[in-house]
Amino acid sequence: MVREAQELLRRDKVAEAIEAYKRILMQWPSLADCWFNLGYLLRRVRDHDGALLSYQKALELGVSEPESAHLNRAVIYADHLRQDEAAEDELKAALALNPDYVPALLNYANLHEDRGERADAAALYERVLVLDPTCFLALARHAGLQPRAACDAALADLRRVARGQRVQVRPQCARVQRRVVARPIERMRDDADELLGRIPGQARVGVQRDDILDGWKNSRVPDDLGKAVG
Repeated sequence: MVREAQELLRRDKVAEAIEAYKRILMQWPSLADCWFNLGYLLRRVRDHDGALLSYQKALELGVSEPESAHLNRAVIYADHLRQDEAAEDELKAALALNPDYVPALLNYANLHEDRGERADAAALYERVLVLDPTCFLALARHAGLQPRAACDAALADLRRVARGQRVQVRPQCARVQRRVVARPIERMRDDADELLGRIPGQARVGVQRDDILDGWKNSRVPDDLGKAVG
């Protein structure tokens, strides 16, 4: 039964997979990864309360990589229910379990941005760039938070990453102690336009909105994935 449900999930048969996981959990309610997958599927059909409950059940049962369940709960609270305080609590819980969890760092930085807390957001993006200097999303969002005069170095890194080249960790990032929401495409376009609008015309040469969007898409770590079982 579990393999059948997993196959339905893999084939993106959402309604059938939901019913399959519900049947499994009626018989074996202690399968934490099945609760996680049910949470993922319920979110897909916008049953946010059901998804939150399923992720919570997965956490209570000791799901593997529990930080991902906290992250997924945070995304629901932030993006769908607009409960920023609850989202922040979940992100803090994820980072308490795994301080280097880049998806949680990115989402937390984005939450700070949405609240106008630019310095806190920039610090988190810098922390991401210590862990992954080629994270295009962090590079782009961090560049958008800089004064116009400081954009050149950030844009140089954006160009390198867009071309598949390596970048160096900036000195200010190296001082951050070592050991982040999937955004709708419409909002990503707005973000890219906003970023480009902050950059003086001459510095903008060689970077187009599509370059930024492609880099974001290629570097995004999904916030909400089903777990393989058995």
